[in-house]
Amino acid sequence: MTAAEEEFDLKTAFAELVQGDWSRFDHLLHEPVEPQVIADTKATIRCHYLASDPSGNPRVKPLARQLSKQILRFCTPRSRLNSIKSIDDELERDEAMTEAVLNARRLFTTKQENTGEGGELLLYILLERHLQVPQILSKLSLKTNTQVQVHGSDGIHAKLEEDHTLGLYWGESKIYKNYTSAFADCFNSSAPFLIGSADTQDLFLIKEYADLGDLNLRHAILDYFDEAHPKSQKLDVRAACLIGFSVDEYPVLPADIEAARIAIQNDLTKWSANILGHIQKHGISNYQVEVFLIPLPNEIEFRDSIRSALSES
Repeated sequence: MTAAEEEFDLKTAFAELVQGDWSRFDHLLHEPVEPQVIADTKATIRCHYLASDPSGNPRVKPLARQLSKQILRFCTPRSRLNSIKSIDDELERDEAMTEAVLNARRLFTTKQENTGEGGELLLYILLERHLQVPQILSKLSLKTNTQVQVHGSDGIHAKLEEDHTLGLYWGESKIYKNYTSAFADCFNSSAPFLIGSADTQDLFLIKEYADLGDLNLRHAILDYFDEAHPKSQKLDVRAACLIGFSVDEYPVLPADIEAARIAIQNDLTKWSANILGHIQKHGISNYQVEVFLIPLPNEIEFRDSIRSALSES
């Protein structure tokens, strides 16, 4: 096999890591304005609003229920899923899949009112399904105490570019009542991962536990994390931030999308200026950052709906 064929196989195998598409969510989350790059940075802002029902009520609970249906792939290592799928006996296979779902549910925190795991789940969906950037390590699967949230980054995803650069995305999710606190806390948490002052433990977890469902693919990707290997020069550290916050007046979408666009664009201009300040403060203008803004009718309702949906799923 030639080197070119090896690279083609690597890219194909990596692309196949993406589990699903955006079709199950595009009717629940709307993006009223185009993604925007903040001037003099490499940060892209995407703004998603909840769709409304015919009575004009934002569809918080339907979104929560749909998110809860994604926990198996979010929480379960690929090798375990592949092992279950390979079971010949149908009854045994069904039992193993049911057990995996129950185990995934138990990994979520149920007693902490301010848990951000619903935001982490939504960030996973936005990266994997919307941007086609797959998760390479399920941190929830490493939990030893189900009532304690994971430490370090909130998600670890990666993208193999055409020039063979591996973009490593440190995920951070914040769900707050107001956007100023959410923005500040999010960049206070994510910036240290970009500049390399807080990534030691998570890099160790990648090297020890990254599960890509295929040993050859795992070895090829881990070369990027070996400083003695030439591929380490092609590791590009990035950030993916999901920031949810309550807003007073919620648009009725998609019914009033045309009328709402001007107001939303005005808000986005204000939010972008605030985010630019945090990027400049932390000196991360040269790092690629995907910022997902999720205005909510009520952040407490979102948290409660996620917990309720997980208990019912």
